[in-house]
Amino acid sequence: MLKNNNFTKDSEGERTERLVALSANIGAVAVELGLPAAKVTEAEAAQTEWDADLSAATREAGEAQEATEELNKAIAAAYEYYVRAKAYLLGVIHEIEYPDKIIVAYGFDVDAPTDYKGLHNSIKTWIDEHAVLSAAGDPRVVNATIIGNLTTHFATLDSYYRSRLDEKDEAIRATETKRATFVRHSKLMLHIYTLACLTWGDDDSRLRLLGFVPASEVWTPGGGGEPSPEIGVPSNLQAVVEGDNVRISWDAVAGADGYYLVHTQFPPLFLRIYEGADTEFLHELPDAGKHHYMVRARVGEAFGDYSAEATAEVVLEAPAPPVLLVMTLVEDNKTKVSWANPSGTYYDGCNLYVAEVPNGSPAPGMPASPMFHDLFVYSITLDSLAAGMTRYVWVTGVRSGVESAPAGPVWVEAL
Repeated sequence: MLKNNNFTKDSEGERTERLVALSANIGAVAVELGLPAAKVTEAEAAQTEWDADLSAATREAGEAQEATEELNKAIAAAYEYYVRAKAYLLGVIHEIEYPDKIIVAYGFDVDAPTDYKGLHNSIKTWIDEHAVLSAAGDPRVVNATIIGNLTTHFATLDSYYRSRLDEKDEAIRATETKRATFVRHSKLMLHIYTLACLTWGDDDSRLRLLGFVPASEVWTPGGGGEPSPEIGVPSNLQAVVEGDNVRISWDAVAGADGYYLVHTQFPPLFLRIYEGADTEFLHELPDAGKHHYMVRARVGEAFGDYSAEATAEVVLEAPAPPVLLVMTLVEDNKTKVSWANPSGTYYDGCNLYVAEVPNGSPAPGMPASPMFHDLFVYSITLDSLAAGMTRYVWVTGVRSGVESAPAGPVWVEAL
């Protein structure tokens, strides 16, 4: 059973439980709550959308794991053959003229690598050197059968590696889609929860119908229960903006073992952000906007009442836009996009905007909505570009809810 209304911290199971209730029951109370029709439609479809995205992310993650396991098997098989072939050749190579040159030429003078890249390059060295020596008619070339087997291992490694890259990209896209859906649904639920609390009150049992928890049933570890009148209330609560952070401080309460600090941008939904013995806390990198804080003292397992509220207004500057934005065509007319954050700048995530037009058309403007939200990667491969089309891409950085100016566009035409 759900224990709180901390939507942004939901596990996948908790999110599913909330949306089952919300999607099933929102229609029955929408008129009473005065919920706009668009929000009702979004809420009714939320469970189906979440289930599909969750299923896709799970499936793609499993396929990416299978591709990784297949690649690892191919690496192990290639490594075993490489080591055996090298041991055999080192045993007979001294029978030929100038063996040291051959040892160096074939890379026999270094240990056998165990990683994909090292093994891939070492096998390629054997194959390439064999071709050079064979073309020159050098009798000291490695046995052609061994080279043939190594060539097979090389091709197998290459195939499984490309397959793993494709599956990994698919898994990233599915995970980012799931995460974007999670964030969007969190905002939707917060809107509906706030409206329901204003209409019914925050302890009405009907909140359960929509996947929320009445205030008296919220489970808050270490901070719940009725306040004890014997425990003092913290005074002089202050919230001061320091750069991109907010420093919260308060006066100590005599006999207190610790304190319980809560925060919100959307009263009355307060959530704990600190529990401990200190009388100040640095709230790092909150989103832009007005922030509300309250604190209560703890003695043993009992708590006093909450302090008066303190607020702080956070105004954030947009971060610098991404740099080194590049898009290239790869196999099957897919496009690989990569970028970087500027020196000294960090992002919570990046948004990727994509537009496609027929070749020769005027350059389009950047779309209003990104294809991918809050990407935690700096490279992604997009689906195949249709023949006769040109793809444009822009990328922005997001920090504490503030989006940078776009980098781009970069563009490429399908082959």
